[in-house]
Amino acid sequence: IRLDPKLRFAAELAARRQRRTVSSFIEWALERATNEVLLEPESDPDKGIKQTSAYEFMEDSWDVDESVRFVRFASEWPALLNSGEEVLWKLIREHYGLGHRYQLYRDPMASPRKIKSALEHLSANWELFQQVAKGEKDKDALPAWRAKRGK
Repeated sequence: IRLDPKLRFAAELAARRQRRTVSSFIEWALERATNEVLLEPESDPDKGIKQTSAYEFMEDSWDVDESVRFVRFASEWPALLNSGEEVLWKLIREHYGLGHRYQLYRDPMASPRKIKSALEHLSANWELFQQVAKGEKDKDALPAWRAKRGK
């Protein structure tokens, strides 16, 4: 990461004091800072979102699959999406027939099998969804998806 030269010098001093590398010091500092930064729930308390730190949310929602991480993030914190992510999230919701922004991940009526099916389909086509959201490909390029029936 790029740092202001003065801040980098301060980080180097602090890292030396703790007998760490600058990279290790930055990781340590980021972990502490992300534990302190609180993600505020939207105004509607009925959505089931509680105030949590960025670090707590990461621990609860981390997945090695980027598409799964994105769905978890977007469904719980849509106000934090940038404009490109908003386009991608809208595309995902529309493609999977979702009317409400929390439905894919939060809808109590959505069966676990439906959610799993949608996430598997999205994961397999993640790059394509990103290209369509960026306008590099047409929506027609997305493969059809039907929810698996059952529980």
